[in-house]
Amino acid sequence: MKKKIGRTSWIPTILFLIYGLIVFILLYVTIVSSFKSKTEITTNMFGLPQQWRIENYVRVIKDEHFLTYMLNSLILLVGSVIGLLIVSSLLAYGQSRYQFKGKAFLETFILFGMMFPIQLGVLVNYQVINAMGLISTLFGLMLVYIGNMSLACFLFMKFFKQLPGELSESAKIDGANEFQIFYKIMMPLCKPVIGTVTLVCGLQIFNDFYMPLIFLYGDSRTAPVIIQTYVQNFLLFIDVLFPMVVINIIPILILFLVAQKQLVEGLTAGAVKS
Repeated sequence: MKKKIGRTSWIPTILFLIYGLIVFILLYVTIVSSFKSKTEITTNMFGLPQQWRIENYVRVIKDEHFLTYMLNSLILLVGSVIGLLIVSSLLAYGQSRYQFKGKAFLETFILFGMMFPIQLGVLVNYQVINAMGLISTLFGLMLVYIGNMSLACFLFMKFFKQLPGELSESAKIDGANEFQIFYKIMMPLCKPVIGTVTLVCGLQIFNDFYMPLIFLYGDSRTAPVIIQTYVQNFLLFIDVLFPMVVINIIPILILFLVAQKQLVEGLTAGAVKS
């Protein structure tokens, strides 16, 4: 029996190694190809470039449209994540720390929202944002992303529930009001969850193609949309497509390096009961 369990335990490891190898190969080809000419990309995809062409990146950086779309992606990422953190943490704090009518229904509603992707409500969201006059604005799409806060609320609720009630009671004795307890005591303790929400939700927002394609027009669109237009003419723009992808990866890579510790702590918060 022990031998059978031991052999079975190797299966996830092997699968993760295969997955990691595939990701490494794709990342290697993308980075190396970003320094090659069109001809060399098609004839020598896996080899190192004979001449490292920085000109590919220079062409991309000088492209005003790509820089505009990249800036839009960063603004959308920062604004959406900040709004998502504020709204979801406030909702989760009230849900987990107070008793009120409809509390069980609200928690079920939040968990129920995790079952459906944001794309499922695109028609309703479009009608609402259009009625507000915010179509083709980054702020309008930010509201859509902030409204899709079920995962963020769930993570904050799970974390708030494991915090001892004595923390808020001691703060009240010292004269702190509810808002001071929230942002001076509770939020500093939520750094693991903040890092997790920032990374997980930020990755989805920054790489999202479908929602910006529907809600944004012209120069208000984001980097994934313009990259997709180049993919449609792959052979024509193959030498600038790879540098665009590499530049688009950099913000997420920086975000991951900054928040990777909080990601592990946030996902495992509450997993072990004392």
